[in-house]
Amino acid sequence: MAFLLNNLPWAADGYESVDQDVEDIRRLHAECTAALPGDRKPGHVHVGLCPAVLDDRPCCAQLTASAASHRIRCGSCGTEWVGMDAWRGLRRAQEGTASPVRSTAAIG
Repeated sequence: MAFLLNNLPWAADGYESVDQDVEDIRRLHAECTAALPGDRKPGHVHVGLCPAVLDDRPCCAQLTASAASHRIRCGSCGTEWVGMDAWRGLRRAQEGTASPVRSTAAIG
């Protein structure tokens, strides 16, 4: 974007069809913006389903993680995994190689 702004005076003076290029850029930007889902938070990734057990049933809510935090928290049951060791335990529980997590307190 900075490149375009810095070179706009030159383009306007020396390039006759710059108005068409600017319109193409606007159209492409609008198409890209419309194609992006609006409900995802930037920097968050899905990390699987919550393995916490509630009333003898797995929670199964979608979990997300962020590079900005060492905490994964289930938005449904409130179970938390804090730090890399807890994240490894979460992964093992999701893969079924560890016993299910009881949702009572933060993990980690």
